[in-house]
Amino acid sequence: MNKKQKLTALVMSTCLVFASIFVSPISTKEAEAVSITRQQAVEKYHNNLATYNNHEVPIIRAFEQQYDGSLAHQVVARAIWYMEHGYMVYNFAGGYPTNGLIDCSNFTQLVYRDFGINMTSRSRDYDKVGTRVPGVSSVRVGTSISGQALYGIQGIENLRPGDIMTYWGGPENNKHISSVGIYMGVIDGKPAVLKTMQNRPTALGIVTNFSYWYGSNFFEARRVLPNDAWNPAAAHRYTDTGPVIPTNYYLPPQMPIVMPNNQVLNGNQQESSNSGNDNESSPSIIGQVSVTGNSVNVRSGPGTNHSVISVVRNGDVLDVIGQSGSWLNVRIANGNGFIADWLVSSVSVTSETLKSRVTGNIVNVRAAASTNSSILGVVRNGDEVVVKRQLSGWYEIDWNGQSAYVADFLLSTPVASTGNSAPSDPGTAVQTATVTGGVVNIRSGPSTNHSIVGVARSGNTVEVLDTDNDWVQVKSGATTGYIASWLLSQ
Repeated sequence: MNKKQKLTALVMSTCLVFASIFVSPISTKEAEAVSITRQQAVEKYHNNLATYNNHEVPIIRAFEQQYDGSLAHQVVARAIWYMEHGYMVYNFAGGYPTNGLIDCSNFTQLVYRDFGINMTSRSRDYDKVGTRVPGVSSVRVGTSISGQALYGIQGIENLRPGDIMTYWGGPENNKHISSVGIYMGVIDGKPAVLKTMQNRPTALGIVTNFSYWYGSNFFEARRVLPNDAWNPAAAHRYTDTGPVIPTNYYLPPQMPIVMPNNQVLNGNQQESSNSGNDNESSPSIIGQVSVTGNSVNVRSGPGTNHSVISVVRNGDVLDVIGQSGSWLNVRIANGNGFIADWLVSSVSVTSETLKSRVTGNIVNVRAAASTNSSILGVVRNGDEVVVKRQLSGWYEIDWNGQSAYVADFLLSTPVASTGNSAPSDPGTAVQTATVTGGVVNIRSGPSTNHSIVGVARSGNTVEVLDTDNDWVQVKSGATTGYIASWLLSQ
């Protein structure tokens, strides 16, 4: 989830082979309702990639430059995420959480529900959603050379990102809303709407031309977001439950699915919004900093040549999860990014040694953070390594006194070395539990509403400190927090 990660997973920072176990048969009734076969859906995906790359991708990149981390921009970014990683197939009445199928109103409902905003899945009822945005209407602007009427949208200045655009169908004397989309804002001088669309890889695209149907059949704009949704400083007031991962996909994912927090899903890490299990990957916190500048850019990489993905302000306290030269990798509301160390104070990077264990069988140790780099040697399952820092998809480790690199999904989450502990009281029994989930969040309190303070992996042993209804307070290495009881065995 990452202000840029909320925004993105637009950038694939890691690469895993995606397992096809996400795909399983759908019911006969559903199959009859879908107008194309699975094979045709795959062919359509690849046949339309060039169009998508030429039209949608430049608009996405321009939106990235505007992104400010506000709730409104998070909503737009989530719509982009589904377009990039949702692998949707259009089908009237949808059913995306179970089968990967979507229609325009289902899609709009899906995006806003990720942020706790509930609305109808029936397009005809969108005239009752939120409030009408005044002064926005269809207008005829001229005639084409062929004699066809040309239209546009007037009152664009009254719209805000995250508004809902509606379009009418039916006869002139009995119009009803038949299609809806999400307004992205004015991008590269043009208003942009993200909605279901033909001739796109995943049934979603971006409208920037309103000369014809999208102008002539524009009905009205509706505003559903709260008044502070365009204020980046208010973003922390709202909860993002994360994108929905379908139980089954009609269109098998054609590339690794990169979650908004840059976790790459494979067959053993599928996440379902309805499972109650938070199996997100989260890097270890190694310190905290306080912002000293007035308005400080957070960038997508360690340098001023990287794009700005968020802004933090004086006094903000940020968790540090890594360092690259004079740039700190920090957590922000929806992910992580980089901030210059001269714009913060009280950097409390731990001096303790971080250690991790090899979870793969025989794992290559490389000279650089790339599978194209030379292999220096191997480590084996259970071996302990010293972790220097985390990069994008890699851990830098100590290799005989020199730096080397191992893919991060082949190591356990690094924990601070505790050294020699004080002898325990022989009269006090230490209760332990074993993690049964894949990659399990450790939270600051006993619910999914609390922040993530660390992670534990399947097979890890944690010390049990207390219980709170369905949650267990545990100690894992240097981290103390709560894990859902259904993700532990004792």
